[in-house]
Amino acid sequence: MLKSKRKRYLPEFKDKVAKEALEWGVALVQSAVMFDVYPNFVAQWKKQILKGL
Repeated sequence: MLKSKRKRYLPEFKDKVAKEALEWGVALVQSAVMFDVYPNFVAQWKKQILKGL
């Protein structure tokens, strides 16, 4: 039985998703649906941008 690989996101994609969520002020769930990612990821990426990491 083969295990599927964990999906990894490029830093550019993370940056794009987080900035879109911050600029438009939409809910995390809406941003997640737009970019087909989990809402927790959007929240983490937004925090990283706000901290300047």
